[in-house]
Amino acid sequence: MRNKHLPKPNIQKGYNAFAFGRITLLFLFFSSLSLPRSLAQLVIDEFNTGAFTVQGPNGTGANASVPTGIIGGVRTVNISDNGSPTTPSTMSLNPGDGYLKLLIGNTSGIYGIGWGNFLGTTPLNLDISAYDHVVLTLSQAPANNQAFINFYLKTSFVTSTFTTLTGAGTYSFPTFGRSNINGIGIYFSGVGLPANSTIHIKSITFTSTCTPSTAPLSISGNSTICSGGSTTLTLVGLRGKPL
Repeated sequence: MRNKHLPKPNIQKGYNAFAFGRITLLFLFFSSLSLPRSLAQLVIDEFNTGAFTVQGPNGTGANASVPTGIIGGVRTVNISDNGSPTTPSTMSLNPGDGYLKLLIGNTSGIYGIGWGNFLGTTPLNLDISAYDHVVLTLSQAPANNQAFINFYLKTSFVTSTFTTLTGAGTYSFPTFGRSNINGIGIYFSGVGLPANSTIHIKSITFTSTCTPSTAPLSISGNSTICSGGSTTLTLVGLRGKPL
């Protein structure tokens, strides 16, 4: 015989929860986060290893099999002084200094540092879709110098906008949403600089300026998703069955 004081089960179509008396069955929310990779940063070069000295007016040098701190293990540099300078430009690195030194002589020119498929070296085959910028850190630089970055693809390259350097500091270059690159090179221009201008290049990294996506804590939660990232929210009942 039914007890008239017991409440009837409250079951409604279209809802994923039901109550019986004062006992409420709650659903467990399990979330899984799917991201392509860590979105903090990826070091291209910290300029702490691989001692070298290369001199212009037209000099090229490579540091093969550098053990740490260099993406792809190879750093290649190139000096292209214009004309016949009486004081050629030089690039050098002394481990322990913590920077690559570029000394621009008494002429203008283009000075490049590259990794991967730069001047014909081994391709990186690197997916950079998780990173939206390249950040260059300089501990010394003259004002009114310019820099730009080339992203080397399979049969072509993409050039960033020219950035005017105003001295020591950090400078950011967009990656243009590239998913795969074979190489990367950064170039400095000596146009308009005083003789014997010096640039100290401290580091260069891939980085992400967006907020990595996070799983919502509730159905109405929000996610900020970086390019290439995704969030999946799976609702699971107490018996372990998806809703």
